[in-house]
Amino acid sequence: MLNRFPRTRPGAGLRRRSARCVALVLGLAAAAGLVAAADASVATPRLTLREVFGLAVAANPNQAVLVARRAEAEAERRRAAAYPNPELEFAAGWADGRDADADSRTTLAVAFIQPIEWPAARRARAAVAATGVDAAAWDAAMDRAALAAEVRRAFGTVLFRQRMLTLAREDAANAAEIEAIVDLRVAGGEAAELDRIKVRLERLRADRAVSVEASRLAAARTVLAALCGDTLSADFVVEDAWPDEPEPADTDPAAAWTDHPALRLQEAVRARHEQELRLAEAARRPGLAVGLAAAREYDANSLGGFLRLELPAWDRNAGGIAAAAARRNEADAQLARLRRDIHRDVALAVQGLQQAREQRATFDGGLRQAATEAYRIETLRYREGEVDFLHLLDTRRTARQVEAEYLLSQYDVQMARAELDRALGKGDVEP
Repeated sequence: MLNRFPRTRPGAGLRRRSARCVALVLGLAAAAGLVAAADASVATPRLTLREVFGLAVAANPNQAVLVARRAEAEAERRRAAAYPNPELEFAAGWADGRDADADSRTTLAVAFIQPIEWPAARRARAAVAATGVDAAAWDAAMDRAALAAEVRRAFGTVLFRQRMLTLAREDAANAAEIEAIVDLRVAGGEAAELDRIKVRLERLRADRAVSVEASRLAAARTVLAALCGDTLSADFVVEDAWPDEPEPADTDPAAAWTDHPALRLQEAVRARHEQELRLAEAARRPGLAVGLAAAREYDANSLGGFLRLELPAWDRNAGGIAAAAARRNEADAQLARLRRDIHRDVALAVQGLQQAREQRATFDGGLRQAATEAYRIETLRYREGEVDFLHLLDTRRTARQVEAEYLLSQYDVQMARAELDRALGKGDVEP
C-alpha cells in the first residue's frame, strides 16, 4: 500500500521553524507600526461631526445673503407700519379788482392735507410685511438643513475613506508577510517559483490599493474642507462615530408634516399672497384725505377744512384683485404638491435607511470574525505545507472583501441617515 503522505525532506523542519520566526518578526514589526500609528493619531486633533458642522455654519457663504434678506424683510415691516405722510400745498399770486380804481393785491393760500388709510388696508399691508419676515427666517432654516445633510454626507465619506485606507494598509502588511513566507518556502524547495510571482503580484496590488485609497481620502477631505471654508489642515482626521451595533430607529417622520422648513416657507408665501389679495380688495374703496386750508384773497381772508374722496368710478382694481387671487391659488397648489413630495421623500428615505440597516445587520452573526479566523488558520496551514498558495490567496481575498463590505454597509447607513435628515428638513447633526 502506497504512502498517501509525502516524505518529509531533510531540513524541512528547520525551514519551517525559520518561516515561523520570520513571520513572528514581521508580526511584531507590524504591531509596532500600528502602535506608532496609534500614537500619531492621538497627537492629531480628531474632529467630531458636531465640530465640523459648527465650522461649516460659520463659513457658510450663504449666511451673508440670508442675513441681508432678513434685514430687508425687517425694513419692509417697519415701512409698512408707518403712516402716510401729510401734504403741504402753497399758492401765491396777484388779483385786480373789477372797479376802475381798484388796486392790485397779492393773494396767498396754504393747504395741509393728511391722507387717511382704511384700517383693513393698513392691516393687510402690515400682514404682508410680517409674512416676508417669516419667509426669510424659514429660508435660513432650509439652508441650514441642506448644509447639515451635506456635512453629514461629506463627514461620512471621509470616515469611510479613513477606514478603507486603514484596511488597505493592513492588507498590504499581510501581503508582505505572506511574501516573506513564500520566499522562504521557494528557497527551501517547498513551493514553486510561480508562487513567488503570484505573491509579488498580490503585493503590488495591495500597495496600489493603498495609493488609490489615499487619493480617495484626500479628495473626500477636500470636499469636507471646502464646506468648512478651507479652515481645516490638509491631513485632518475625523472622529470614528460609527457604532458597531445598529442604532435604534428613533426618527419620527410625522414631524416633517408640520415642521419642515420648506413647508413652513411655502405656507409663509401662501399667507403673503392671501394678504396681498386682502390689500387689493381694500384698494377699491374710495381714497380718503382730510385737510385744512387758509387763504388771503383780494377782498377777504378765509380758513376752513375739507374732506377729499377719490371715487373708484371707472377703476375698481378688478385686475389687481384677479391677479392677487391667481397668485394665492397658485400658492395653494404649490403647497399641496410640496406636502405630497415631502411625504414621498420621507417614506423613501425611511425605507432606504431600513434597508441599509438590514444589510449591515447581516454582519452581526459573526461573519467578519469567521472570515478573519479562517484567514488566520489558512495562513498557518500554508506555513505547514497543508494547503497550496491559491487556497491561501482565496481565503485572504474573501476576508478582505467581507471587511470591505462591512465598511460599505456602515457607509450606506450613514448616507441613508443623511438623506432622511434632508427629507425631514433637520437643521442639526445630532446622532
